[in-house]
Amino acid sequence: MPSHFYTTDPQQDVFLDEGLIFEGVACYVFPVEILRDLQSRVPFFRWKHPTGDNFYTLDLAGELAPQSGYIHKGPACYVYANQLPNSVELYRWVHPQRGDHFYALAAEPELIAERYIEEGVACYVFADQQPRTVPFYRWYDPHVIIQ
Repeated sequence: MPSHFYTTDPQQDVFLDEGLIFEGVACYVFPVEILRDLQSRVPFFRWKHPTGDNFYTLDLAGELAPQSGYIHKGPACYVYANQLPNSVELYRWVHPQRGDHFYALAAEPELIAERYIEEGVACYVFADQQPRTVPFYRWYDPHVIIQ
């Protein structure tokens, strides 16, 4: 099972060289570089497990990630904790046996087919490009086997 990875980094050549496969733009978010005038934007923190799974959350403490062996990697981007005009839900899914976390604007057929479980709304983002937003690219590593 691949491990999914999300980033605002447009340097696709680096990820391709590492063997990751590009799946497209998951949504639009605010980049980490925008530090002033944050208004109601909050960090979307990335946690990485030694097995390769990437977990994203609004919670600086990582929910249960540290107790499960995840390492804090800092903010991946900035998002909204509450729905604001033009924003949409970004849902978090997990495969209970494989431990892979997946983020999407809506249920995708392969999630249901592969028995992913929806964990609810992770945050609020944009489905389309908005002022000062950047793509949140979705990649996966087909070589990572999460047990």
